[in-house]
Amino acid sequence: MTNERPNVTRDGHYCLSDTARILSVSTQTLRRHTQLGLITCSRWSHNGRAFYTGKEILRYWRENKSHSDNLRIDNDSEDGKRAMLKSVSLWRDVERQMHKALSMILAKESTSKTGKGEERL
Repeated sequence: MTNERPNVTRDGHYCLSDTARILSVSTQTLRRHTQLGLITCSRWSHNGRAFYTGKEILRYWRENKSHSDNLRIDNDSEDGKRAMLKSVSLWRDVERQMHKALSMILAKESTSKTGKGEERL
């Protein structure tokens, strides 16, 4: 993840590969974070391809940059201890989001296997 603010326009539209390059992450990481709901993409109506808005890229960068900045603070100082607690809290938030996303995926798979919302016995 880049430490420099991404050079994007808030209203701009960026394809997956451009977004990954702008953020200095792999396309696989960006896809995984999209699937987990950590960053949101939209789809073009005419071709169904994913794109990311500049606004969303900046939000994602700010949240991830602040997390990585916290990890660089001296853990023996009071500020460092507070930052580490904030870091743990952020990871718990990510875990909750991942759990929610996985639950939704599993529920969707279960519904599709049993047919239109019927419960399996």
